[in-house]
Amino acid sequence: MSKVLTTEERFTKARMLMQKAREIPASDEGGWDSLSYAAQVKDTLRQAHDLLKFLPQTAGVPAEQKKEAQDLMREIVVVEKSILHKSLN
Repeated sequence: MSKVLTTEERFTKARMLMQKAREIPASDEGGWDSLSYAAQVKDTLRQAHDLLKFLPQTAGVPAEQKKEAQDLMREIVVVEKSILHKSLN
């Protein structure tokens, strides 16, 4: 059985996954390579979101940590848009 992560460990790991998504090399070619790139980015950011998604509803988590979890989840959406929709920026 895997070790249960503390709230702070979840925040740290989510931030690391967000950075990892930023560092995934984009393909200069189009086609399937760009689909693979988008899938890798989305999967990495999904992992970050999954670490945080239940924290705001969890009893025993302080209000400031619940707010931080919500802020990080919003930041994940912004990061995804900035990575995958660079042409819109």
